[in-house]
Amino acid sequence: NPPPPPPPPAAVKKEMAVKTLQQGYNPIHIGIIPHIARNAVAMSGIRVMGEPCSSLINSLFSNNPNRQMVSFLGDFTASIIAASLSMPFNQAFNYLAVTPKSSAGDIVGFLDTQYFDKTASGGRKISKRLLRDLFMRIAYNAPQLTTFVVIERAMLEAFCDDDDGK
Repeated sequence: NPPPPPPPPAAVKKEMAVKTLQQGYNPIHIGIIPHIARNAVAMSGIRVMGEPCSSLINSLFSNNPNRQMVSFLGDFTASIIAASLSMPFNQAFNYLAVTPKSSAGDIVGFLDTQYFDKTASGGRKISKRLLRDLFMRIAYNAPQLTTFVVIERAMLEAFCDDDDGK
């Protein structure tokens, strides 16, 4: 019997691509560092900036006695800031998740080409992709992070005896 014919080139490319992907059961990959950084920045952002943002909102609307509304607006503002600060880490993670055999230098180059365009005079300007990605990150994460804080506050008020959350 003659040997079977070789597979078509497209099938070979697909097989090679599948072999180079990270296995789902093994979470350790070059993308884990931006993944952890993204989550740490987002979550610590609402923790660190929540009170200062609430204080700022309270000073802007000093005639508003609604403490819950001021807290909500402060948390939402802090969530917008946290989502913005976590955006480069999110994009680095996304890049590394789909780009096998990447390095840290590749991430810097990717972010540079994505977020800055060259002007005719040789300078650099912020690209529309940066604004798009920033908008998308804020639109996705700010409501989510704010909801986490609102639920946490509601649980603390419902189940804790004093203001310290104990």
